[in-house]
Amino acid sequence: MFDAATTTLSSKGQVVIPEAIRERLGLKTGAQFVVVADRDVVILKVLEPPALSEFAALTTQARRAAKAAGLKSADVPRAIKKVRRGENCDGAHDGKTRNRKPVAAHRLTGRSTGRT
Repeated sequence: MFDAATTTLSSKGQVVIPEAIRERLGLKTGAQFVVVADRDVVILKVLEPPALSEFAALTTQARRAAKAAGLKSADVPRAIKKVRRGENCDGAHDGKTRNRKPVAAHRLTGRSTGRT
């Protein structure tokens, strides 16, 4: 089924998704979207987190890749600090990393950093 409705862009750049569409898609407060624009077309694609069952496979894959690359657990906090400073892997500022939500080190290593 294809629903169409009109909405208005607010002065804060916000767009309200009509209630009927939110209900049909099961959208809740805090839902996240990828926004794609081309000429006069804007597409909102709902982002859905992977199922919890997928995380074990993703973690295993990431750990294997890190091991193959020769990375150690101690490398993770240093890499995070570089990203937070806006540096790329070579230490140069890439101008794209400011204001990004940091990834917790324990998500990458499976170990607690003592911070939340």
